[in-house]
Amino acid sequence: MSPSFPMSEGPGSGSDSVVTQQTLESALFDFAPAAVTDIDTASRRSTISDHAFATFNRSVENSGVPAIFYEDLDGGERQGVWLTTEDHRFIVTTLELLCNRFGLEDPTLLHTVSRPQADGKTYFTSFIEFPALEGESLTQFLRDLKESLQFTKLVTDGYERMKESVESLAGQVERPHAQGALSGYPPEEVAASLRWIGQDNFVFLGSTRLEVSDGQIAPPSSDNSLGLLQSENAMLAKVRDYVVDDAQKLLHFSYPIWTSRMPIASPVRRDERMMNIAVAERDDSGKVIAVNVIVGFLSRSGSHARASEIPLIREKLKGLAAEIQDGAYAKGLLTGLIDEMPKDAAFRLSRQSIRQLYDTAQGVHDRRSTRVCVVPDAAERGVYAMVVIPNSFDNETVRGNLKSYFESKFKVAEGAAEIGIDSSRPPHTRIYCYVPCESGVEDALKMDVEEEVATLVTPWPDQLDRAIRSSDFFTSVDHASGKFSNAFPPTYEATQSINQALLDIRRIDTLSDSTPVRVTLDCNKDHCEDGASITVFSRHKKLSIAEISPIFENAGFKLGEEQVFEVSPDGNGKVYMYRFSVIPREGVELSEEQFHKIVSPGLEMVFGAKAENDVLNSLMTSAGLTLENIEVVRAYTSYLWQSGAFTSSDSGVTATRESIFRAIANHPEAARVAYDLFETKFNPSLDLNPD
Repeated sequence: MSPSFPMSEGPGSGSDSVVTQQTLESALFDFAPAAVTDIDTASRRSTISDHAFATFNRSVENSGVPAIFYEDLDGGERQGVWLTTEDHRFIVTTLELLCNRFGLEDPTLLHTVSRPQADGKTYFTSFIEFPALEGESLTQFLRDLKESLQFTKLVTDGYERMKESVESLAGQVERPHAQGALSGYPPEEVAASLRWIGQDNFVFLGSTRLEVSDGQIAPPSSDNSLGLLQSENAMLAKVRDYVVDDAQKLLHFSYPIWTSRMPIASPVRRDERMMNIAVAERDDSGKVIAVNVIVGFLSRSGSHARASEIPLIREKLKGLAAEIQDGAYAKGLLTGLIDEMPKDAAFRLSRQSIRQLYDTAQGVHDRRSTRVCVVPDAAERGVYAMVVIPNSFDNETVRGNLKSYFESKFKVAEGAAEIGIDSSRPPHTRIYCYVPCESGVEDALKMDVEEEVATLVTPWPDQLDRAIRSSDFFTSVDHASGKFSNAFPPTYEATQSINQALLDIRRIDTLSDSTPVRVTLDCNKDHCEDGASITVFSRHKKLSIAEISPIFENAGFKLGEEQVFEVSPDGNGKVYMYRFSVIPREGVELSEEQFHKIVSPGLEMVFGAKAENDVLNSLMTSAGLTLENIEVVRAYTSYLWQSGAFTSSDSGVTATRESIFRAIANHPEAARVAYDLFETKFNPSLDLNPD
C-alpha cells in the first residue's frame, strides 16, 4: 500500500475558507507523490475533482454526514471511491487499514482537510482508486467504509472525555475506602498506572460504566458509554460480551484492576486486537457499585516503554525480583525479559506466568539449545508461547513456521497468531507467539511441544549433526559429523528427513573405487505396496537419465518422480544420488530384503558394465533369480538359439534372440522351473543323480 500523503492545510488558504473546485483539486494533488503518474492527465484530474467537490458539498449540506460516491474507471478495470466527512481522529490510517483488509494492491489514496467552514467544522475529503472489486465484494467494501467512518466519529467525539475519565478513576482508586479487602496490586500503583495510560500511552477506542447491584453486573448502556461501545454494530456485540466477562472476573478475584486482550481487531487506526482495562468503583463503605471499562490498545510510546516506567508491570517485576533472589545477573535477565517482551503481554500475564517464562529463559545454558514455554492468557482467551533459540537460527522462515505451527496446534485460523521478537540478549533470540483461542486451552497446555518446536526451528545441518552424535551407526561420530553435516545440498535438506539422511550416509560410506555404485530400495512398508523409492549412489561419475532408465526398465521397474542430489562429503569427492519413485511390474511382490539380497547386487553389476543389460534381468524381481542364475538362463538360451532349436521347421525362420528373451521374461515361472532343472542336472555340488 502506498504511504499516506501529507495533508494539505486545506482549500481556502489565508482568511478565505470558501472551498471551490479549483482549491479542492489543488489541495488533493499538490501533495501527491511523484509516483502518482496515472492521474496526470487533465481529464482524469477533472473527473476526480468533479466528484470530490460534489461529495464535499453534499457532506457540508448535511452537517458532516459522510457522503460517498463510487465509479468504475478504465473500462471497469479499476474503481474510484470519493468521500467527504467531518474530520475525525485516525481517519487516514483507518482507510489504509480497510484497503489492506480487502487485499487491495497499491491503491491510490489522495486526501485533504479543509479549514473550518461556516458551521465551524473541518471536513476530510478523500479519493481512493484501486483494482476493481467484484459484485458483493464492492458492496461489502462500501458498507465497511461507511461503518469505519462512523467508528472514527464515535471515537473522536468521546476521545477527550475518555482520557479525562482516567484521572477521575485514578482519584477514586486512591480514596481510603478503596484500599481495604483487595487482592492484587496496591491502589496507589493502580492509580499511577491509570495516569500513565492517560499520558498518551494508550489509544482510547471506547469506555463504559457497568453498574453492579448485589454482585450482578448490568449490561453496557449507550447512555453510560463512549466511543465504540456506544455503537449497536453487530461486530461490536462480542466486544460488549467480553467487557462484561472481564468485569465478572474482576469481582470474582476482588482485584482493583483487570487487564485482558480480546480476540477482536480494532476497526479503526491499527489492525491490532483490542485491550480491555476494567477498574472497580467503590462507595464510601468500600462496596463495589460499578466497574469502569476502557477499551483500546497501547500507543507506540506505550508499547516501547520500559517496565520500570509502567506502574502495574513495575509491581510485578518487584514481586518477582523478591522471589528470585539469585543475584544481579538473574535480576538483570528478569528485567530484560519484561522490558523487551510485548508490553500488552506484560500487562496481561499473571506474575506466575511471567515467572514461568523467566525460568525457561534462565534455564538456557547451551549456546545451541532451544527452549519453549507456553502459558495461558489470564482471561483464558488464548495462550502465550515463548521460544528461545540461538540467534543464528532466527530468520523470517523460522518465524513463519512457528506461527503456522502454533496456529495448527491450537486449532485457530491461519494468520490468527501474532509474533514478537526479542534479540537483545545474544547468543539467543526470544520469539513470542500469542494465539487467540477460547477452547481447549487447558488440554493444549499439557502438550509437550519442546521436541517438535526444536525440530521446526533448528537448521537442517544442526539437526543432522545431533542425529549423527546420538546414533549407534558410526564408529566415530566426530568424523561422520565433520564429513556429512554440511555435505547435502539445499534441495536435499528441503525434501529428505533426517532419518533418511542417516541411511544415505551409511550407504555413501560403503562406496569405494572397487564399488563405485550402490543401488538401494526404501519402502513405506515391508512389501512396498504403499510406495517405494530406488536410489542410485554413484561415486565421482555423473550419470544421465538415458543411462539409468533402460537398466531399471529391463529389471522390471517403472520409474516415476525423479530427484537428483549432488552430495559433497568432506575430503571424499562428489557423490551423485538419483532417487526415483518406482512401481514393480504387475503381479510382482517386492520387499527390501529381497531387493538388497538379489536385485541390488545385480543392478550394481550392470551399472559397472560387469553384466548384460536386457529384459532377462527382470527375472530378478519376478522369479527371484540372481544375476548369476540369469546368466545361466541367458547362456543356455543363446546356445539353443545358435543350435537352431528356435527355427521353424515349416518356414525355416529363426526367432530373434531378443524375442526369445522377452518370451522367457514374460513367463517367469517357466524360467524358474527351467533354471531349477538345469541346476539339478548340471550342478555337481548338489551331489544329485539326475538319472
